[in-house]
Amino acid sequence: MKNLSIPPIVDTYLQDTQGGRFSQNETYRVCDDVYGAGFSKCYLKILEQCQARAYVITAIYQSQQLWGLLAVYQNDAP
Repeated sequence: MKNLSIPPIVDTYLQDTQGGRFSQNETYRVCDDVYGAGFSKCYLKILEQCQARAYVITAIYQSQQLWGLLAVYQNDAP
């Protein structure tokens, strides 16, 4: 069996921005095609490591405070 381990992905955007747009009460984000969304090359590189082609992210709030994010990705390969 092949070892298909992926190196850790370092992305500090949410920590650096205190939750980004989700800290401003945005409840979800949908991306139908990562290549047509106008993302930066750096962000596309992260998505490509996960083989992500589309995704939905929803915020989880506890008492008006951002607690976490739940993401579902559509991949171009298993």
